[in-house]
Amino acid sequence: MFTHTQPPATKPACLKPAARVARPTRRSPIVWLALAGLSLAACEAVQDAEPTRTYVISGDVSDVVSTGEAVLSRSTRILGNTEDFASVPIVDGRFRFEGIVSPWPTAGAPEGEEASDNAGEHALGLVFLVVLDAEGTRKGQARFILEPGETRVENGGPAIGLLAHGGAFNNKVIASWRDDDAYQTVLGDYSAAMAARGELAEDDEGMEALKAESVRLYQEHHRLRREALRAIVTAEGDPLASVFAIELGGMGREEALARLDELEPLIGDFEPLLALRSRLETGVRLRNTAKVVQAGAPAPDFSAPALNGESHAFSDAIANSRYVLLEFWASWCGPCRAEYPHLKEAYERYHEDGFEVFAFSLDEDKDDWAVASEEDGIPWINTGDLSAYDSPVTGLYGVLAIPMSYLVDGDGVIVAKNLRGDDLHAKLAELFET
Repeated sequence: MFTHTQPPATKPACLKPAARVARPTRRSPIVWLALAGLSLAACEAVQDAEPTRTYVISGDVSDVVSTGEAVLSRSTRILGNTEDFASVPIVDGRFRFEGIVSPWPTAGAPEGEEASDNAGEHALGLVFLVVLDAEGTRKGQARFILEPGETRVENGGPAIGLLAHGGAFNNKVIASWRDDDAYQTVLGDYSAAMAARGELAEDDEGMEALKAESVRLYQEHHRLRREALRAIVTAEGDPLASVFAIELGGMGREEALARLDELEPLIGDFEPLLALRSRLETGVRLRNTAKVVQAGAPAPDFSAPALNGESHAFSDAIANSRYVLLEFWASWCGPCRAEYPHLKEAYERYHEDGFEVFAFSLDEDKDDWAVASEEDGIPWINTGDLSAYDSPVTGLYGVLAIPMSYLVDGDGVIVAKNLRGDDLHAKLAELFET
């Protein structure tokens, strides 16, 4: 039986264009007998010529970006965290990746494939492809399954974004519903509605009706997507496809964990499944915590270091203030940083009256945290532990997404949650000026 061998451990991931490697074929017994008569040197040459489990990802995004960089990443076991594992330049709007996909795991493998623990960074599984322009600005993203063979990436338009085509798993788990007539009809109507909105000013007649219609179509195309993915999750016969469909949103929370319990014995030790389970378990735990940490409840205490290493206790900030805003943020969170001019205005206005801000960064890289803090001129208590969503602090408050904030009074009781912009100013005016 023909099996693929692992590539040498020293073979690097391809970060520049390379020749495409043909897919393997199964030979008949007659062919194998003929090969057996070759000299040892000839046999070694034939063996060396056998194709590895090569993936090729090529893209034409010239209508989005001409010069820049394409980056491949995948989710880790930490909720909200991804790791980059390959990047290539974009030249004249085109890019090309090439690398090796680890063999399938245990019972999830097609007949004749070797089992593997898939521990490598090029394991079969769901990945993100992001394209950046020459200034490093994100111009688009596609999600697809990294697998042997060729995947092509193209721009689907402003309302759709980047699309990936090709690959058996991609065809089954993504293209099967994405290319369906009903889905395409709704998506086309949604694109038309969004284009029509772009032609009108906010106060033009018909804008409100277009907004309502675009929201309805957006919800409808997501409903079709979820239902199609759920059918793949619950189907029998292809456990790996079910795992990928869960990761794409076909099932969530406790129900998804129960389905993974059924799938894991069929697949074995497969890192993408284990990472998905870890993220789901964290999400369930944080959601349960968030239900409890609400207005009227005591704010959990913690201590965390600032950029200079000095430790700050949240309880000390509470004891020294009338009101403290606990602000969860990160350097990479655009909405968080967009809120900072409003927050700085509130801080300058009410700080002398007893208003304090206690920030906790979800950054994993200290330099990123430091640079963003300097750029935004943060004047308040600024802490973090470089553990992102895996931090015990985020666990205390059930932080699933940022920005998130809690306004806490001098007795340590939560007064309000997620006050932003004018709502924050109004609440502080109520508390300090009446």
